[in-house]
Amino acid sequence: MLSDKLTKALSDQVNAEYYSAYLYLAMSAAADGFGLKGAANWLFVQAQEEMAHGTHIYQYILERGAAPSFAVIEQPPAAFTARYCSPLVQFFASGCSNSHSLSRPYIK
Repeated sequence: MLSDKLTKALSDQVNAEYYSAYLYLAMSAAADGFGLKGAANWLFVQAQEEMAHGTHIYQYILERGAAPSFAVIEQPPAAFTARYCSPLVQFFASGCSNSHSLSRPYIK
């Protein structure tokens, strides 16, 4: 059996993994909106990986006879523009949109 402290820490990690998945999905949607299909797909795959991490930790908690706790998963930015995207998406976006002011530093 897991201690309450460890169960809470693992449950918090499940939440963090699911938030990361949400964040990757938001970035994937932004990349798709920029027409960056390859980047969007890669970010989507990363979201799936984060969900798998969370699921494995959740199962670990249950397999040890503990009950996971569930917190609200924070919402990622609603308007995921290049300003808020990861450097990877910003880099890809710079090649597609010369008029986007936030991508100009990457255009030489």
